[in-house]
Amino acid sequence: QMELQDVPSFGMLGMATLRTGQRVHLNRGVEVEILKAEFDHHKNGGGDGGGVSLVLRGTRRFEIVPDSVSTVEQGWTTAQIKYLNQDPHANAADSNSAESIGFDVNDESLGTDHEDEELMESLARAKDKAKELIGAAESDAVAIEGRSRSSISAAGINRIDEWIELARKNERQPNQIDLLLKDLGEMPGVHRPTELAFWIGALINPLPAMGVAMEVRPALLMADTAEERMEIAGDALVRSIRHMDGSQRM
Repeated sequence: QMELQDVPSFGMLGMATLRTGQRVHLNRGVEVEILKAEFDHHKNGGGDGGGVSLVLRGTRRFEIVPDSVSTVEQGWTTAQIKYLNQDPHANAADSNSAESIGFDVNDESLGTDHEDEELMESLARAKDKAKELIGAAESDAVAIEGRSRSSISAAGINRIDEWIELARKNERQPNQIDLLLKDLGEMPGVHRPTELAFWIGALINPLPAMGVAMEVRPALLMADTAEERMEIAGDALVRSIRHMDGSQRM
């Protein structure tokens, strides 16, 4: 086992499956940090093969700069990237910031009062969708983040708890959902709709897959606004619930 002092990172691109069955790389991905590496020479029959277990953590999302991809002699691929939703002057907790709204702050289309007003309206709709999914009243919306699953359930949270209850009956391995929730960490509050949408996407599309929800992670990566992400995640969550409770099989 190796504890890593200087956290190395790499870029992991999203993948999409075409109707033909072909899998292609997206031009957006996530920066991934390697937190821990554990080597086991007895895996895969031992010998030089062995195996390695990694503990990874996804951090910033990015987009590849066009025509910048190349393969180096060592065999890996490099590219120039730009980070999405990274504004050095933006406060992540400030719902008025472009980062919170879910737009790339480098987008040249931003800036006019009319456009800013549209962004705020879009963000408001994303938050409303988040509240609808978790059954939170306006007064409860910000207070939810950081609370335990039991206290959230007691507060009357709706769709996410409903999905979790049904998913526990469809686990592929013992304690799969409990372990997944532990890995995911605290559910983001409704005032952070982009983070909540990605959290829901990771919840309903776990690895190993459960086969109870549509694959939404590529669509979430490619969406440009918090509103779009909440629509994608919310629709997939509800459809997964209907599939598992038998009311509308996929």
